[in-house]
Order: sequence, then structure tokens, then C-alpha cells
Amino acid sequence: MGFFKDLNTLKHQGKELSKNSDPGAQMRDAKAKMAALNATMVQSTTALTAVPGDAILGQVQFVSVAPTKGSVNGSAVVQVSVLLLAPGRPPIPVETSLAVPAMHLWRAQPGSTLPAHLSAADPTAFAVDWAAPGSPAGPA
Repeated sequence: MGFFKDLNTLKHQGKELSKNSDPGAQMRDAKAKMAALNATMVQSTTALTAVPGDAILGQVQFVSVAPTKGSVNGSAVVQVSVLLLAPGRPPIPVETSLAVPAMHLWRAQPGSTLPAHLSAADPTAFAVDWAAPGSPAGPA
């Protein structure tokens, strides 16, 4: 008798949860997040495939890093606030989502500076060069 009572309770709880859920709103939210991530990917691709006259080798200094729930091809998506550093121009602050390869996630921490490809045409477009050595955060 207790088993069927528990099943009935679970059925009622499921109905209550479904009353409060809005799949349309969840899909719109997911679509907006995907659009933002696609824009970030386009910026990274622009910086990596820039014509030789547009490419700038610079650095990205991480100011803040916050995890998100997403991942792309095994790379964690994190919300970052960074400073783009390039010779001959002032630091440019940028806030964006960034796909970080799992094996390099430890490098994306506040205070760390990593090599990056920057675009002269779009000052906020950058792509972190994860394969290149960089300076970790903290005392050297």
C-alpha cells in the first residue's frame, strides 16, 4: 500500500513541477545563450584567420572567471572579464563567454596572462593561444 501511495505522491509532484515550467521560455533562453556563444566563436575565428595586416600578437589578462553550465566539444564555457594587451595601444576591457579546453582550464584564472591573437580591425576580437606558454596567476 505504501508503494502505491508514494507513486501517487510522485505523480502529483510531477504535475506541480510541470505547471511551473515553461518550455518555450527555456528554449528562448537556450537560443539566446547559443547566439551569444556563436558570436564569441565568430570573434575568435576572426582573430585567428585575420589577414596578415590585421593580425596582432598580444596578450589576454584574465580579470575574472565564472563557470557556466555549458560546454562545447568537451571544452568548458566560462564567462570571463579580460584585458586585451597589445603593443602601442591601451588595454581594452572585454566581457564575453569563452570556450576553454579542459586541459587548459587551470590556466584561465584571475591574474593570469596568456598569449593571444588580436584583430586590429575589431579591437574586442581575440583568440587565446592555448598551446603557447603563458604566465600563471600568483607569485612567480
